[in-house]
Amino acid sequence: MNSHELEMETSTPEKALHFAIEVGLLPKSVICPSCGKTITNHTSPNATTTTRRFECANGHPRNSIKVSQAETKCSKATVSEWYKKARTVCLLHSINNTVKIGGPGIVVEVDEMLMIKSKSFRGKEYTGYWMIGGVVKNQPDQFFFEMVDSRTQSSTRDVIMRHIEPGSIIHTDGWRETELAFPRLEDPPIRTDKNTRTTIDSDFHILKERFPDNQIWDVQRDGNCWIWAILVQLVKNGGSEFSPKSRDDYLACMLQIRGRTAETLIEHKGQFEDSLADLGGETEWDDFVERTRTSGKDGGQIELEALAMTLDLTITVENARNRQRIIIGNGEIDVHVGYLCWMHYVAILEN
Repeated sequence: MNSHELEMETSTPEKALHFAIEVGLLPKSVICPSCGKTITNHTSPNATTTTRRFECANGHPRNSIKVSQAETKCSKATVSEWYKKARTVCLLHSINNTVKIGGPGIVVEVDEMLMIKSKSFRGKEYTGYWMIGGVVKNQPDQFFFEMVDSRTQSSTRDVIMRHIEPGSIIHTDGWRETELAFPRLEDPPIRTDKNTRTTIDSDFHILKERFPDNQIWDVQRDGNCWIWAILVQLVKNGGSEFSPKSRDDYLACMLQIRGRTAETLIEHKGQFEDSLADLGGETEWDDFVERTRTSGKDGGQIELEALAMTLDLTITVENARNRQRIIIGNGEIDVHVGYLCWMHYVAILEN
């Protein structure tokens, strides 16, 4: 039996278990070495894995290599060789069944590893290979990995684009090149978090507590959040003029919205220039219009008023800190956003 045939025979947990019993690799029952109880059922250790193993009802621990030797009556070398074949099968299955994982609002955990053959940093030095992999949180059967020459920003971005669905929430260990690769990957631009306990601030959790029946989508903190928070809702809810299909489409939509909003400011200069003056700042009118048109510039209430007028929106803004609610515009399309500290907006969506 070659590796391809072995892969087909073990393509599902049930088929793999049947194959192992049929060829004599696993017995139908074993004796627990700790309590002497006969174990006849192959169980999964928890609900989030497809692993099958003999599990003692009394919860006694089991060493996999030693248990495999006892169950199969084979030597350690033979068991190790079968483990190696199993790893090869897993590798072939991953290569031959590559599909994108994740999706809007789904957490994908990504990490990298340097693969190198060395023991205790002694002896001959070998050239290492970087492996980038990802797995859907709490779904270990949804994963990917790919070998790369280096873990640069460009190579990381290419791997993520090939293996992760648009709109996924990506958790990493915070390595710089990985973080730099992500902001240009996401369509829609759902924010990536290197650690939810440290990067999602208290304001975000306040909104989640206030709106437990809603989805709170954090978006990229790149100065365009006031547009992203609205655009993702228009796309998700459908019926709008925007239907981006890729990262570049989302960027084009964002720039288009900025440009049209700037034109609305110019068209209604008398109204908005007075509002700008009431703020008491030193920003000149022409600079304000150009700032609205430029990517990466934060937006406040005046920009949202112009945006609501441009796209015929009614924008409900929830302030996380003081719990105030502001209604901006009186358009046909309703959108719901949250306002956090540091002029950051998030999308509040219906489940």
